[in-house]
Amino acid sequence: MSFVEKTREPRRLQTLDSCSVWARSLRFVAWSAAAVCLLAAAMGTACAECGSPDGPDAVIATYDNGGQVTVREICDALTNPKFLWEADASDRLTVGNIQTIARHAACRKICLDVAKSLRVDETPEYLLEAKFIESRVLVDVLRQDVQDEVAAVAVTQDEVAAFMEQNRAVFAGAEQIRAERIVISKQPIGEQAAKKRAAEALSRINAGQDFATVASIYSDLHDSAGQPRAYPIGSWSKENWMALVNLGAGKVSDILSTDTGYEIVKVHEIIPMAGYSKDEAAARALKMLQAERVYEKMRKLGEEAAAAYPIDCDAAKAAAEEQEGAKDSAADVVVKCGKFALTRADVKLICERQAARSLDCAQLTGYVSTKPNSDIPLGELARSRGIADRPEFKAKLQFALDSEKIRHARMWIIDQWLSEMKFSEAEIKDYYDRKWTATVDPMLDFDAVLVPLKQGGVNRADAEQTARKIIEEAQAGEPLESLVSKHEGVEYMAPSRRVVMEGTEIAALINGLRPGEVAPRPYDDFGSLCVIRVLNLQRRQKTPYETAKPEIVDLLRREQEEKIRADFEMFLLNRNHFKFDSASAEKMGKGG
Repeated sequence: MSFVEKTREPRRLQTLDSCSVWARSLRFVAWSAAAVCLLAAAMGTACAECGSPDGPDAVIATYDNGGQVTVREICDALTNPKFLWEADASDRLTVGNIQTIARHAACRKICLDVAKSLRVDETPEYLLEAKFIESRVLVDVLRQDVQDEVAAVAVTQDEVAAFMEQNRAVFAGAEQIRAERIVISKQPIGEQAAKKRAAEALSRINAGQDFATVASIYSDLHDSAGQPRAYPIGSWSKENWMALVNLGAGKVSDILSTDTGYEIVKVHEIIPMAGYSKDEAAARALKMLQAERVYEKMRKLGEEAAAAYPIDCDAAKAAAEEQEGAKDSAADVVVKCGKFALTRADVKLICERQAARSLDCAQLTGYVSTKPNSDIPLGELARSRGIADRPEFKAKLQFALDSEKIRHARMWIIDQWLSEMKFSEAEIKDYYDRKWTATVDPMLDFDAVLVPLKQGGVNRADAEQTARKIIEEAQAGEPLESLVSKHEGVEYMAPSRRVVMEGTEIAALINGLRPGEVAPRPYDDFGSLCVIRVLNLQRRQKTPYETAKPEIVDLLRREQEEKIRADFEMFLLNRNHFKFDSASAEKMGKGG
C-alpha cells in the first residue's frame, strides 16, 4: 500500500478543499508560517520584524506576584509553532493575536511556578515521562532534518504530473463522472449467477464487442443501457468512485461489487467541480509528493534504527521483585536502548499504570515499543547523529518538558480549586428545585402471618384455606398477632420494610389499602402464603432535600470542573488578575 493510500480520507473527496484537509493531516507537511520564520532565522535571513520601540524587555502584560510577559517572550513565541498551536494563535503582529499569545505565555509561566513549588520535576511520574519526551523530541528534530533535505531537492513538473496521474482520484476534483453502466442485480437470480453474468459481459467487452451492445444484452438498466450519463458523487460507494476516477476517460472498469449486485462501467469523462484549479491541485500534489518522500526516508531510517538499537531487557532484573529476598535497587537498569534506560523504579511505576504486579521482558519491551508518539530506537539513531547537542533540540526539549510540568501543575490547581469550592444553600436549593429529578422508590412497612406451604404434609389448598380464614378474621377486627395462636403451624413476621416497585404483583395487591388494613388475598413469598398487613406505604417521591444535598454539591462541583477544564486559561488568568497593555501591543503591531 502506498503512502497516499495509507493517508487518504475518501469521505472528503466531494470538496476540493479536501486535499488541503488531507495534506494538513499529514504530520510531515503543512509548515506553519512560524516554522518558516524559524527556518529563515536559522539561515540568517529576516522573516518579519518583531520588536518594540521600548525594547525587548518592555512589558506587554502583568499578573499577580510581579508576573510579567515581555516583548522578548512574545517574539520567542512567534517562532515556536507548538506554542502557537497550543495558544490557537497565528504569527501575525496584530494586537488581538499578541494578546492571545501573552495570555497563553502568562498561563504557562503561572503553571510552571506552581510546578516548581510542587517539585514536580522530582516526582517518579515526571522523571519517567521525561525519558519518553526526550526520545520523542529527538525524532521530531530528525524528521525536520529529513523534511529540509527533501525540500532542498527540486521536484520537476513531470514528477508532479506523474504523481497526480497515479492519484487521480485525489487531485481530479471530480464532481461527476460521465459514463455508461452495465448493472446486474443479484435479484432474483442470486449472487453467484449475477457474478457469472457480469464476468460474461466483461469477457465480451474485452474481446472487442461494443459496450452499448453488451449492455443491451446483459444490463438490468434496460432503459438507459449503453447511454452515457453524468453521475454525481454518491452514485457509487467511495471505493468504487475512487476506482473509476483513477481509471480515467475512455477506460472500462473491472467488475465492481455493489450492495445490489455487480456493475461494469465505461468512463467517458471526469467532470471537475466548479472553481476547480489545476494549479492549486498541483501545489497540493507537490506537498504530498514531498511528504511521501519524507515518509519513505523516515521508514528506512526506522528500519536502520531498529537494527542498530534493539530494545534490550534484563529478564533477571525484571523478575527480581518476585524472587524471595531479592536485593531491591531502584537504580538497576532493566530496559535499555542506546542511552535510553528504564530502571526498576521506572518499571515499578509502569506496573502500577498497567495495574499489574509485575511485567516480564516481552511485556516491558512491548510497552516501550507501543508508547504513543514514541520511537525509542529512532530517537537513539537521532542521538547518534549529534542531534541532542544542537541548540534547536535543547529548546524544543525544554518546551516539551515544561509542557509536561504544566500538565501536572494544571491537575493540581484544578483539584485545589474544586476542594476549596463552596456552594450557598440558595444555589443547592435552586438546583434541587429546577434540576433534581431522582426519586425514592415506593417503600412498604408491613407485618404478616406466614402460612408455610411445606410443613407436616400441608398441601397448597389447605394452606390457601388457612390464609383466607386468617384474612377474614383480621378484616373482622382481630389483631393479626393474636391469630397466630388460633392457627397451628403459622408464624408471625415482625414489622419489616421492603421496596414495592410499580407494576409488580405485590404493588397491585396493596393498592388502595390504608395503614392497618390487610391485603384481600395471600401473597406467595418466603416459601409461604403471606397475609400482609399494611403499616405504612410511602409512595414514590422526589428524594428528600437533605438526602439529595450531598449529591447535589458533588454535581455542582462537577459542573464547575467541566467549565474549568474547558477554559482553564481564562479561570487561571482571572484568578491571577491578568492585565494586558494594548498600547504596548500596538507598538509591536506597527513593526517595532
